[in-house]
Order: sequence, then C-alpha cells, then structure tokens
Amino acid sequence: LQRFLSGTGSWTDIYQSENFAYGGDEYDEYQQAWRLLGFIIDCNPMVDDDYYAQGSGDEVTEDGCARYVLWAAYVDLEYEGGGIGEYQYWDRFNQVWDASPCEYSGSERCAKMDCHLETTHFS
Repeated sequence: LQRFLSGTGSWTDIYQSENFAYGGDEYDEYQQAWRLLGFIIDCNPMVDDDYYAQGSGDEVTEDGCARYVLWAAYVDLEYEGGGIGEYQYWDRFNQVWDASPCEYSGSERCAKMDCHLETTHFS
C-alpha cells in the first residue's frame, strides 16, 4: 500500500495515484495477475441487513463469523497483446529470469512478471 500512496498527499486522494488501474475497463487475461494475501475472519456484529452477503451460509463459521479471502489484483497497462510471449517469469529452481516465452514468440517486449516487487511496472 505504501507504494500506491507514495506521491499522494493523503488518504483522500489515494485513487488519484497513477498506480491504480481504472476498475471499469476490461483487460486481456495475459495482462492481469493476482496475488493471494491471506484470509480474514470477521466476527464483528452486523451493522445492517446488507453487511454480510446473502448466500448458502457457507461463507460463515459455526460461530457466525464471516470468512473472506484477501487478494490483490495487478494489471499491465503497457501490454501489447502478445500473450504470454511478452513476459519472462522467475525460475525459482535456477534463481534467474526465464525469457524463453519471449524468445519462442519473437516478441520484442519481454517484461518481467514482477508484480510482487516494489519496482514493478504493473499497476
């Protein structure tokens, strides 16, 4: 969150940061990424009728606490439509960036899939 807030003056203008992608746009599946951040169990009492989602009841614990998945979404606004061939990925076994998808596709753009790093180009 600190990365998103850098350059903004306060919490009130957090969405003025260029690090946020416009939520109403549609993006290609290859220019999107997500990261699981964790799980939340909320045992606070209901604030109103719409506080908890209506459903089968599977989303609450036996104590009546709501369960949520916390995740972050990323989008590559520089994506050019070349699919996986535009990206290199981290080879965790050899500890190097693997550019073979770019080489195979012949793409001139070979961006790192590094949305988890502070220096990423992903928004």
